[in-house]
Amino acid sequence: MRIAGRRAGLGLGSGAIYERMNVDGAARGLGKWYRPRFCHAPEGLCTALILIDAVTKRYPGGTTAVDRLTLEIPDGGITVLVGPSGCGKTTTLRMINRMIDPTEGRITLDGQDIRDRPVNALRRSMGYVIQHAGLFPHRTIVENIATVPRLLGWDRRKARSRAMELMERVGLDPALAKRYPYQLSGGQQQRVGVARALAADPPVMLMDEPFSAVDPIVRKGLQDELLRIQSELGKTIVFVTHDIDEATTIGDMVAVLRKGGKLAQYAPPAELLSAPADEFVEDFLGLDRGIRRLSFFTAAGLELTAKPIVAVDSTAEQINARLLPQTPYVLVTDTEGRPLGWADGKARAAGETRLIAFGHSFRAGRDSLRAALDSAVLSPTGWAVAVDPDGRAVGVVAQETIAAAIRTAHAERAAAPTAGVPATAAGAATAPGPQRDGRSDEKSSGRSGDKDGASAAGDVPVR
Repeated sequence: MRIAGRRAGLGLGSGAIYERMNVDGAARGLGKWYRPRFCHAPEGLCTALILIDAVTKRYPGGTTAVDRLTLEIPDGGITVLVGPSGCGKTTTLRMINRMIDPTEGRITLDGQDIRDRPVNALRRSMGYVIQHAGLFPHRTIVENIATVPRLLGWDRRKARSRAMELMERVGLDPALAKRYPYQLSGGQQQRVGVARALAADPPVMLMDEPFSAVDPIVRKGLQDELLRIQSELGKTIVFVTHDIDEATTIGDMVAVLRKGGKLAQYAPPAELLSAPADEFVEDFLGLDRGIRRLSFFTAAGLELTAKPIVAVDSTAEQINARLLPQTPYVLVTDTEGRPLGWADGKARAAGETRLIAFGHSFRAGRDSLRAALDSAVLSPTGWAVAVDPDGRAVGVVAQETIAAAIRTAHAERAAAPTAGVPATAAGAATAPGPQRDGRSDEKSSGRSGDKDGASAAGDVPVR
């Protein structure tokens, strides 16, 4: 079956057509009809926008950076290239916008060979984000963002208006517009880099380890920001990283490359973690890939109990009435219900005020089983604390209950292996697709359910 490519504004032949992706698992393509999580096209119209077809890059002297690489990069999704140093990730990225030309093979964009288009026009049709942002130090932030629109002939007022709009979109204070790059933090500079890449509204964005130079907290914020922007704009993004956690967090598809530029595996993150293609991929994913895989199962459905939760001003009688036979501890909250720490119930009733740190909480109905398990493991009591969107404790759950939910989720996934059909911790199949804003108000039942019934536990991680 043939369908028309949907991207406009590329100037690359609006009549370009694609064959429907095969469903027999052929190594050449995605192996199935693929739909990215944020695809804005009608059902069935997300296709391969970029085709890397048997591409090799060989340098003088015989060094092969990329070896007969074939990838179909889907329209409207985030495709991540990941692998060890020297595997050809960045070389592949740079061949897409012809910063490097391949020795053999071809790359097509919207059905047209990229060599058939003037190289400057090709590059201006793609956003490009690199490490350390790569900003012009002598230009203000607003001038940096407006670079490509000005190159395309936009007048100064229109380019500046677009730059100010994008500052807001990427979470930058407009007051920073007249500052210079050295006056911004590393995270702010990277946001400017993303805004600059989006300035001319390109359908394709190339991102070369854009978040690798910032600390883990800033990196997570930038990843969340990228996913938020992607949910609104639906760009086709090719993202290079050496961090497998980052790859499985943001990617719709992940291509693992081995040294010498050979493709080891190309799959959605959940499939990659559950079924590595070979020993190299398994070693690259690391020993904790089972824990990472829990990011794809929602904690909605975990059986919570609110009984051992007591307020800081509770009486001895109230505390004794809320003790559970399974644990001697009670969770102490402030007067607004926010958790303060665990305490030995009988000691607390006798007047002891010492608290035990509870580690961290997880969001009921929103977070993954990985977050819930981590909360329980970090707690000295072995119990995880679930909170609502306002940070108030809605229940607690034991490690043993989480372990049972993990077994149920794995069993359900094995019984229904079709991609995109998720499993809840309670063992009930739900609608496919990510759930980033689900929440539960079922405090009285103690059950952390997804109120809207659309929890994520398929091919995208629960955020």
